[in-house]
Amino acid sequence: MLSNGRLCRRLHQIAALRSALFHQLGMVFKDANTDRQYVLASFPVAVCDTIRSSRTKIVQGEAFRGDMPSKKRYFSGVRVYVLATVDGIPVELVFLPGRRHDVKVLKEMPFHLPSYSEIFSDSAVTDYTIEAALSGADGIALRPVRKGNSKRADKPWVNYIKHYSRKQIKTAFSEITELFPQHIQAVISEGFLIKVSFFIYAFTLQKAFLSNYETGFILLKPQRTLRNNPLPPLLRGIKGDAENAEMISYLCVLSASSALSVVMKKLRRR
Repeated sequence: MLSNGRLCRRLHQIAALRSALFHQLGMVFKDANTDRQYVLASFPVAVCDTIRSSRTKIVQGEAFRGDMPSKKRYFSGVRVYVLATVDGIPVELVFLPGRRHDVKVLKEMPFHLPSYSEIFSDSAVTDYTIEAALSGADGIALRPVRKGNSKRADKPWVNYIKHYSRKQIKTAFSEITELFPQHIQAVISEGFLIKVSFFIYAFTLQKAFLSNYETGFILLKPQRTLRNNPLPPLLRGIKGDAENAEMISYLCVLSASSALSVVMKKLRRR
């Protein structure tokens, strides 16, 4: 059994590998996303409440003091901005201080997307200059939900599509936060962000490969057919023999489950 310190040191050693793997998986998911529709949203991750902000050493300063309007609560921590597909699979992420305005993420997110992609976002992510730059340079259409007094008001049916497309990402955020333990133990900010990023990476594997699978059931009953056990979202567009696609899906399940067993169980215990 690894000690808490040894686990943290190993997580720091493979942080760059995790980032590279997440980037490569994101490129694969972008190529598999034929709709070219994405959702940009954020969720807060609190290090502590504001009453304890003066004693914590992980995040310090007023820049990390944010608020949760839905919970009517202030917190000291960061906001995780996630660019995901409409199915809720993260492809890019950025960490910003909790007090930073949502529109600032447009200058931090890389937006490595195919041409003619659409990005749905909240009304707070509104910057006409960046919208024109993305549309002119890369052909990416940024489509935030317009406010009632906006000069570029949307048609009612366009507004409905934007609201409907953003519902899945809220469900994904709930599933990500369910993976978090009650307390994420860390000493420095880098360690805290590394552990949060590992949870998001584990959720990405689970959402892409394990959403319709139970690993133990597959290992016990390998004769299960594709008709009763549909392929995960990533492999639905693969052309070729069904048995080969099924074998690929089993290998993906095994690799994803091994990554989850190494990361998730140890992090939850710590």
